[in-house]
Amino acid sequence: MVKLFSLLILSITLFSPNFSFASKSIPFGYHLEKLTKKEESRLKFVNKGKEIKIKYPGLLENLKKRKKYLKEKKLGKVCKHNIFDYSEKIIPYKYLKDPKELRKSDYSEILIHKIILSSSHFFGSYGGNNDDSFDAGEFTLKLLETYAEKNYPSMDQKKRYGHTVGSAGQFFHASAWAIQLLDDHPNFTKDRRVLINDWLKNKTLGKHIKFKRNGPWFGGHDGVKNTPIKIKVSGVSNINCCAIMGYESSRLQVDNALMAGSILFNDIDGFKSSLKGFVDIIDTMRIDGSLPYQTSRGNAAIWYQNLGINVLISMAEMAKFQGIDLYSFKSKNGTDIHDAITFLLNSIENSDVIHKYASRNINPWRKGNGIIDPLDYKNQIGKYIVFKWQRGKNKSSYLAWYEIYKYRFPNHNNLKKLYKLANKTKKIISNTISLPYKPPSPLYNDYSGMSTSCIYYKNYDTEKNEATTKSNINALGNNVSSWDNSHLCSMATSGNGSSWTKVPNSGHIIQEAKRRGLNCGIISNDFNMPTKNTTKTNDFFQKVKDNSKTTKLSPLEKSISICTELGFTYGTEKHEDCVMKIIDK
Repeated sequence: MVKLFSLLILSITLFSPNFSFASKSIPFGYHLEKLTKKEESRLKFVNKGKEIKIKYPGLLENLKKRKKYLKEKKLGKVCKHNIFDYSEKIIPYKYLKDPKELRKSDYSEILIHKIILSSSHFFGSYGGNNDDSFDAGEFTLKLLETYAEKNYPSMDQKKRYGHTVGSAGQFFHASAWAIQLLDDHPNFTKDRRVLINDWLKNKTLGKHIKFKRNGPWFGGHDGVKNTPIKIKVSGVSNINCCAIMGYESSRLQVDNALMAGSILFNDIDGFKSSLKGFVDIIDTMRIDGSLPYQTSRGNAAIWYQNLGINVLISMAEMAKFQGIDLYSFKSKNGTDIHDAITFLLNSIENSDVIHKYASRNINPWRKGNGIIDPLDYKNQIGKYIVFKWQRGKNKSSYLAWYEIYKYRFPNHNNLKKLYKLANKTKKIISNTISLPYKPPSPLYNDYSGMSTSCIYYKNYDTEKNEATTKSNINALGNNVSSWDNSHLCSMATSGNGSSWTKVPNSGHIIQEAKRRGLNCGIISNDFNMPTKNTTKTNDFFQKVKDNSKTTKLSPLEKSISICTELGFTYGTEKHEDCVMKIIDK
């Protein structure tokens, strides 16, 4: 009877329309988060209309080009931290605690810092000699090798699961960058490569990272969407609960590791699944740029908004190298990373802005370190902590994302405001960062995966010259009629894409965009856009035909342009539906 029942269940499963033999590779009790068709089509908008793929398997960044730049500009010092001692012996009992203890703690953070700084030191300074940079690289290799030999860390635990997998995600993310930075270390032998790569591949493309455990990620009470409830956390009673793991920072800490592992080991399913994490987080963003699951954290709301930005930018930068512009990816509300940063800065300037969200008091900071009443959500000390150097002389910074952001958007208004707030804070409290930032101490933290200064810092004179060159190119014209639509719009719009650019000598670029019928996602009266109420169905599809005759655009580009002109806001669900209808037609 039992056998008959088992056969019945098996036959139902095999002939189920949702069954796939590929699901055999998914561990029991786990699942793979996948992009929906609509989400994939949205990502195509920021991938030049192309299918999602890993453009450069095995590479997180063009590090050969970066190393050449550091050497030419004599900037290798930006990769070196003068405090850490890399010659120490790797002692198993010191670094290999109970594998379940690699969770959010001083121990795990400093371990990740050591991986980041020692690998960066080697990358920026090694010139073929057995000097301290050689020792720094060997330190990292020995550390990773020892973890690989023990197959640590394990993440199979029930309590504090979010902290455990989040910290492990940070550890693997940093490890992925480290093996790239150490690629030409003389001691990175074939045997070591096989051992470390196999370990990292199994960890990042296995349980907990690629495959999410059923239940913890989206199960349980959601105190952000619903009324918070009271529970006991870490022995403390009466704590407001809960923020679902699938929408808070731990999701992207894990998915940053997944994206890095997927790129290194060319796993397209894992790569798409990591993008799903980005989409899920961005789609929670409110129209003012606030992240609901970060800003609900009571007195820590500002700090967690900043943390969310750290992990979002880390992922956006990895995706950018693969050709996917997540910086331009719009939430369902039409917001993006730039808006999240704007909200952070507005909250730092005037914390009243965040109080209505922070009042939910979901798992706020406890007493101590400036907190007297944990339920006083108006005491947003995070607005100061964001600018403070952390870990004493080790000087990590929660503004590590700034280095990448400045590299990508050197003239963005968000940076001007950030500088103003940083300098204002410096007059109020000590031990804070000075902006615009200049080395020698590199910017990094356990969320960034690498030293952002080492990989992305550019000196001010270089940036200034490049900005001048860009302005001169614009003045000369540079045959803008030959530019594709994506490049044309990037040059014609401001850093956050919300308005036309104000870079000198750019008027002809804007005119070329308008000549092609593009508004580049900007709602402007210049286009005299018809509304949905005044547009007939036949006229709608006639415009598709007319547009295809006058401009050489891809089907996706035509559809995006037409739907925007018809009055649908770029990045919204209705705009996407419009695009899909035209493409299907």
